[in-house]
Amino acid sequence: MVDAETYGKAQLEGYGNDYENGLNNFLLYWKQEAYKEGYGVTSTVGVSILYFVSPDVTDGTGVLSPDPAEPFAANTYISEIDSEYEGSVYYDYNYVYDKMYVTAFKSGDVTISKEGDIYTIKGSVVTNDGKLVKIDYTGEVDYVYCGSNPL
Repeated sequence: MVDAETYGKAQLEGYGNDYENGLNNFLLYWKQEAYKEGYGVTSTVGVSILYFVSPDVTDGTGVLSPDPAEPFAANTYISEIDSEYEGSVYYDYNYVYDKMYVTAFKSGDVTISKEGDIYTIKGSVVTNDGKLVKIDYTGEVDYVYCGSNPL
């Protein structure tokens, strides 16, 4: 379960038209770090959603589904991993053993809405290896624009 209690505040990065598809591109993510005395950070577990919405949506809201036939279309999230971290994924990195586990979202919908400064993010997705990831988050979101190609 991805929620504020376990994972803390969500982060949202805006990338404008960096994929040059005429859509706003966003990356929404949470992460949770584990610590152990004498080691410091021992692992990082997280969820990230890389997605596209229409150009008039500047706050990252929308109803998202995967579309493998047209992966860069409006209201879709990328359901494959382009690199170690890029895509809509669940990941778990163990610093002690230097091992990374990453699995992409295969199916399921995610709804992102906003009222004032408060976001509500709900979804239930299944990863490529069959894990169910439930997202139920209501709270503030730290937003930063990182793009180099604004609409």
